[in-house]
Amino acid sequence: MQKELLQKKALLIEKNGEIYFQYGNACFLNDEPHEGLEYYNLALSAGFDSDEMFFFMGMAYEHMNDDAMALRYIQKAIAKNPSRPDYKVKENKRAFENEYDGRGKRGSGGIAAE
Repeated sequence: MQKELLQKKALLIEKNGEIYFQYGNACFLNDEPHEGLEYYNLALSAGFDSDEMFFFMGMAYEHMNDDAMALRYIQKAIAKNPSRPDYKVKENKRAFENEYDGRGKRGSGGIAAE
């Protein structure tokens, strides 16, 4: 009986986390990345843990021009699911943009080296 109750509670927590994740996606797609990240973090707190959420968190940070955090979460998505080539493409793009500025010169996060 106790084990069944714990299983039901675990499923409910996971479902709540997934709802937060989906709401975070809705915010992100509605051009509200800050709010989206709040819901992604609620999903994490609720025990929801998916490569797609880490990828979307990376995308949200990218939209907020936080390249370091974007790369961090894209790398977490890759670690969780290394078979997704789209994650690797995004990681390589982020790493390249962090290494070079818009004029092809080495810089730091898009700032040209003097």
